[in-house]
Order: sequence, then structure tokens, then C-alpha cells
Amino acid sequence: MCTCNRAAPPPEREILPTHLKPLHYDLTFHPDFETFKFKGKAVIDLKIQDSSVHYVELNTLELFDFEATVGKDHVKPLKIESIKETQRTRFHFPAELFTSTDDVLRLNVNYNGILNDNMAGFYRSKYKDALTGEEKYMVSTQFEATDARRAFPCFDEPNLKAKFTITLISDKKFVQLSNMDVASEVIENDLKTTKFNTTPLMSTYLVAFVIGEFVGVPSKYEYRIPVTTWTIPGTEKSAQYSADFTAKCLEFFEKTFDIKYPLPKMDSALIKEFSAGAMENYGLITYRDTALMLDLENSTLDEQIRVSEVVAHEVSHQWFGNLATMDWWSCLYLNESGATFWSWFCCNHFKPEWKVWEHFVTDSLQAALTLDGLRSSHQVEVDVNKADEINQIFDAISYSKGGSLLRMMANWLGEETFVQGVANYLREFSYKNAVTEDLWNHLGKQSGKPVPEIMSVWTKKVGYPIVTVEESGDKTLKLTQHRFLKTGDVKPEDDTTIYPIIPFLKTAADKIDKDTVLYERENTLEIPNSDFYKINGNQAGFFLTCYPESRYAKLGTQAHLLSVEDRAGLIGELESISAAGHTSTSNFLGLLRNWKSESSPAVWGQMLSSLAAVKTAWLFEDDKTTTALRKFTADLISDKLNELGWEIKESDDFELKSLKISLFSSSVNAKVDKYIQIGLDQFAKYAQGDSSAIDPLHKDIVFNAVAVDGKAENFDKLLAIYKKNDKDKINALKALSRFENDEIIPKIISFLLDESVIAPQDIYIPMANMRTSKKGVLALWDWIQNNWSEIEKRFPPSLNMLSYIVKISTSGFTSTDRIGEIEEFFSTKNCSGFDRALAQSIDSIKSKAQWVERDAPVVADFLKEHKYL
Repeated sequence: MCTCNRAAPPPEREILPTHLKPLHYDLTFHPDFETFKFKGKAVIDLKIQDSSVHYVELNTLELFDFEATVGKDHVKPLKIESIKETQRTRFHFPAELFTSTDDVLRLNVNYNGILNDNMAGFYRSKYKDALTGEEKYMVSTQFEATDARRAFPCFDEPNLKAKFTITLISDKKFVQLSNMDVASEVIENDLKTTKFNTTPLMSTYLVAFVIGEFVGVPSKYEYRIPVTTWTIPGTEKSAQYSADFTAKCLEFFEKTFDIKYPLPKMDSALIKEFSAGAMENYGLITYRDTALMLDLENSTLDEQIRVSEVVAHEVSHQWFGNLATMDWWSCLYLNESGATFWSWFCCNHFKPEWKVWEHFVTDSLQAALTLDGLRSSHQVEVDVNKADEINQIFDAISYSKGGSLLRMMANWLGEETFVQGVANYLREFSYKNAVTEDLWNHLGKQSGKPVPEIMSVWTKKVGYPIVTVEESGDKTLKLTQHRFLKTGDVKPEDDTTIYPIIPFLKTAADKIDKDTVLYERENTLEIPNSDFYKINGNQAGFFLTCYPESRYAKLGTQAHLLSVEDRAGLIGELESISAAGHTSTSNFLGLLRNWKSESSPAVWGQMLSSLAAVKTAWLFEDDKTTTALRKFTADLISDKLNELGWEIKESDDFELKSLKISLFSSSVNAKVDKYIQIGLDQFAKYAQGDSSAIDPLHKDIVFNAVAVDGKAENFDKLLAIYKKNDKDKINALKALSRFENDEIIPKIISFLLDESVIAPQDIYIPMANMRTSKKGVLALWDWIQNNWSEIEKRFPPSLNMLSYIVKISTSGFTSTDRIGEIEEFFSTKNCSGFDRALAQSIDSIKSKAQWVERDAPVVADFLKEHKYL
């Protein structure tokens, strides 16, 4: 456990006094694109709830030069106090102004602020004009979770909803956007003043406005209100898909919940520097480039899926979070798990050929199980009190575990019942705030099942169980549950929770028991016979299963009785329980060999991902062993790749394309000469100007082949492509950071804080790819130690980016020897804002270390037995 220099957390939430309640904000913003400052004016109508308190206290951060008055007589404050530590400003007024409870007080505040470059609050983004190459700026907002206070004095808490009227003033050449449609527009002396219509009741974190040289791309899909994607001139073609898909998603969710989207328009805006993937601001969703822009003719399958999923996620937030909002950040998952689940639900409707629920098991479910399997995980409903704690829970627990629990409910209750229960919840809490029990109560009422009783444990308790199966005779199973930790060192104090388990017992390919719930630590289940059964059918539950060794051998031969979700889930389970020591890693590796003929891209994806976890844990072992693991990977995929071929044909369906791409990519990563040479040949032509030399679906693989080959001259060519070609930028950046040459790694390291090369929003991309090699792990650790002051300055704790940077820079190690070194370095640092991520990194190192220490001989024996070592 890292001993960071951090004060004990406050005993209660940092919330504002409750004697006033905001009703309406009238806000005016005038940014200066030369000085990067802005002038602001806030007129706030406040309902007096306790007339005995004679001040107005608001959240403020990096705002200054306050001039305030109250009421028609413009009474000035007796005193203004700004308290930096609590991010508040208190305006003291004469007592006679607070005459009666339920009166409305009007506060006027003029102030100045900073258009920062930290991607938080009201900030500036630098970019190059797509047509002229000229350097330009746009300004935009990012307020979630607690950064509205950087733009205007406010009650910056999600349950203090109000209405907002926004006015923007700027040079007339700029497009101005906000949550609502335009009420009026006046141009005078080259300045444009745009007033927007008043919003419905909403939280401060959802307020948004954008000013810049944008061009609008309207949806071609007909919908009852205008739907537009706003991008920079010259990139309109890549904005059409998101505009159309946004309109489709709006219509889909309206029909699904029978609740109309209440705003008169929907805008999406490309923000060139953006810390998150996207932000669901009511009526004005903001995105980073890779989550919004998509050229269907020149994109990979992963890029197509990502844009679709992110757009669906943000649109679903218009109901989950915007319409019905969590009461406090401890219930963040009500927003994020809902949006996670419904984005997959929506994509499955529009793209059934993608089979997204199969990939949910290998993506969201596995991400959640991985993080929640660490001692440093947290409850879904976690108590957070202050800003730097809130920002740390935007993670796989709030998103993916919450989404997985909703999927579990949907499977248990049935889809129709589940959807209706959720719709009833949304109706009751429209324009209001909700807590966890509100959703569970509606699902319980709709289904008649004990949803609150079951789900309160899953959301209020950390972790999940491993269920150990004992076979007693031919028809009886004894199931015992204990807390699962990937470090394998569960202590009695870790194992006090009994999780209500829906076992989803599968006894035939098409027969799953969805009625049974297990409430005890030890339970028995009856089965027709022992020929075939599987616990957690279709991987619908949130737990792991450990079978007797003989059952693994049997399941390995019964793939035809297992769904894709079953097979992928079984692979993921074996990886996790092998890492924790519940079974031998040889069982896991043996199952991979048995399923070499697998045809599902989802299962192959999990096979290769789980095998990569072994290679990551063994990263610092001797070269002979790491080479043998690569040989095993190459052998594992060779038969299927030879059978299918690597080239994409016009007649290939989505699944076949996906599988070919996965196998081709893995062959390059496994350093198979044949496929590296294919990549090098195509890259040589592409670098010489033949844009048709590489199939767009293979672009990332070809670039990666260049990195695996490692020639310095190709690094320079790839760097030139990265700098000149926006459509190749991210794929090129990933490949550049996978070079392992001693001469090249320092170049990549030098780019990390060089904003002329790598935009701050993209810093995690090269870092994550560097972490895949031993040299990269070592270089990143040296870098963060040598550059900590600058890193901390550029990425303040209010940005989740700092957590990512710390985690990526430390988690690549595989030996406990490094843990002391990491703890010593951070012991003198203020870790508030990333202490949770650091603890998770250390737990991850411990997990890998004990796995290697315990099973290194087992893995070596397996590799020798099959002639890889």
C-alpha cells in the first residue's frame, strides 16, 4: 500500500450550505482569443430556504475580480471571501435582504476568468486548419465532474438543478453553440452576440458552449428536430456518419422508453483538445476526434465500432444522467452504467451483424472483472466527498461493472420487463435526481422479483466471488463462494460478503435456469446428469467459476454445446483463476490449444487477449521464455490463418473480416516473418505515395509491422506520415511507440511532453503502447520520475489523465522488488487525485509477480512439452 502525503478524507461531503437554492442562471461569456481570458456575468435567481443566514456561498475556481450586487437596488456585498482550498467564494450581504423564507433573491456577479489549456472548465484548444495548415484556436467547455465553477460562480452539485439562459459574445466570424437553440443574434461592431433559449432543469455539469470556426453537417436521416455535427472546415465528409447515427439513436431511445427527447435540437461538436472520449452535455455533445469523425471508406472495423458505441453512449445519456440524474457522485454509475448498457443495446439494434453482446463479454465484462479483482477496487456505489475523489471513479467499475450488473438484471428479469422497469424509473425521475434504490425499486415492482435485496449487495459491496464447484455423484453440485482477488491472497477480513448469486445453470445448449438465486456461502444444485453443465450460462452473471480439473477437460471437448459468450467467458475465467492460483496455468494453455479451430472472432479475441496477459506477466523473464511464448502464439493461430487467408474479400461478412484482421495482427505481434514482410512491402509503397497500397482495414497492422521490424529509416517515414496525415495520425502514433530500438525509444520519450508533436489529450496512446515491451516499461518509469514536476503542472488532479499517466508508467513491472521503489518515489508527492490508480497499479504488479513465481515452472514445462522452448 502506497503511503502518500495526503490528509485524511473529510468526514462528510464537501457541499454548499443549504439556505439557498438556485432556480435560474442567466450567464454571459465574452472570451478574448488574444489574451486567453474571458469576461463573465452571472445573474442567479435564488430561493431563500433559511432567512437566518445572510450570505451567498458559491463554488468558484480560477475566477477573479468579482463585482457583485443583489436585488433591484443593486446592494453591494459587505465583504467577499474567496477560499481556494474549498473552491468557494462567499458574498456577505445585509441581513434585511434575507427577509422571508421562499422569497427569491437575485444575485448579479461580474467577474473575469482564464481560458486555460488544461482541457477543463472554459478552455482553449489549438489546432491546424485542415485546409490552410494555419494554427488556430477554438474555445469550449468541459464541466464534468466539478469544473463548471471554473467558468461561472455556481452551485456545482448535481442535485441542485436549475434552468440556464446562455449568452455568448465573440468575433462575428465564429460559430457559437450552446445547449439550446438560438433565441436571438445581434451583430454590432464586428461582434456577434447570441442569446440562446432557456434550458429545462439540469445540473451545472451539463452546461456547455463552444465558439470557433465550425461548419455544420446536418443529418441526412430524417428526424423530427435538427441534428447536426459541427466540425472544422475541410473535414465535413468524416462528420456525416456521426450526424446520421446520432439522429437514429435519438429516435431509437425515444421509441424504446416512450419518452421524447425534450430539447429542440441536438448538436455534436468536434473539440480538438479533449481529455475524455466525449461528454454528454444536454443538447450539445462534445467529442474528441477519434470518437466522432469516421470516414467509412478509410477506417478500420475497430474505428467504426468505437464511433458507433461512443455516439450511442452519449445519446443514451440524454435520458440516463441528463433527464434523470444521480443525486450525488456516489451514484455516478446510475449515469454511466446505464449509458454503457444502453449503448451496446442500441448498437445491437442497428448493427446485429456486429454481435455486440458477444464482444461485451470480452470487453466490458472482462475489464470490470479485472479491476474489481484487485484489493484496491471500490464499490459501485462508492462514497466520495471532494473533487479529487470524484474524478477517480470514472473507471471500469462505474462504467463496465455497473453495465455488467444491468446486463445480469436484463437476463434475469427478461428484456421486456427490464426495459419497462427502466422506462418507469426514467419517467418518475425526469428533471429530478435519483438514488440507487429508485432504479432497483422500479425493476422489482415491474418484475415481482426481489431486485433491491439482491442488487444492494452488488452495488454497496466491493468485489465479486469465485464459485468453486464440487461434483457429488452424478446429479448434485456443491457450490461454495469466496471473495476473488487476483493476487490470490484473500484474508478473512476480505471475505465477509455473501453475494446473492444467480447461477444461470446451463444443462443443454438451449436450456438455462434463470429463476434460481443462491443466498448462502455453500449451496447445492441438481442437474439432470453429469454429461454436460456449465455454471453462469452465456456469462450473464458477475462472478468466476472454478471447476474440478476433469470438468475443464470435458468442457474443452464440448465447444458445440457452449455459446460464444460461454466459450469466451471460460477462457477469461481460466486466465483469471490461473493468475490467482486457483488452478494451474497449464489448464488454461491447454484449453487454448484445444480450441485452435475456433471460428468466432469474439472467442479468438479473448484467447489472444488472455494469452497476452500471460506474456505481460512474463515480460521480464529470460529471452528464451518470452520467445517461446511468441512461438506458441504463432503456432496457435497459424492453422486458422492459413485456412482463411489474411486478405479481405468483398464477399467476406463482418465476422470473417474481423477474424482475419485479428489473426493477421497477432501474427505480426508474434513476429512471424511472412506477415511482417507483407506489411513492410505495403508500407514501402504507401510511403512513396501509393494511397491504395494498404487496405484501410489493415492500416494499423501494416504500421505495426514496421515497428516490429524496427528499422530506423522506417521510423522516420512513419513519423512523417504521423505529422502530415490526420487520417493516419492515431494508427501511426501507436506504431511509433512500439519500436524497441535503443536509439528510438528516447525519441518517443522526448515527444511525450512536446505539444508540437503529441497533443496532451493523446499522451496515453504512446505510453500504453510502450508498456508492451520491457524497454518501454523501464523508459516510462525513468520518464515519470525525471519529469514529475512538469507532468503534475500540465495534468492537474481534476483531469483523469494524471491517473492514467501514473498507472501506465508504473503498472508494467512484474516484480515486487519494484513496488518499494514506486512507493518511495510517491511518498513525497501529493497523491490526491490519483492515489486510487496508484494502489491499483501496485496490486497489478503483485498479481503478476506471484503468478510468475508460482507457475513459471508449469509454463516452462508446457512450452518444452510442445517444442516451443
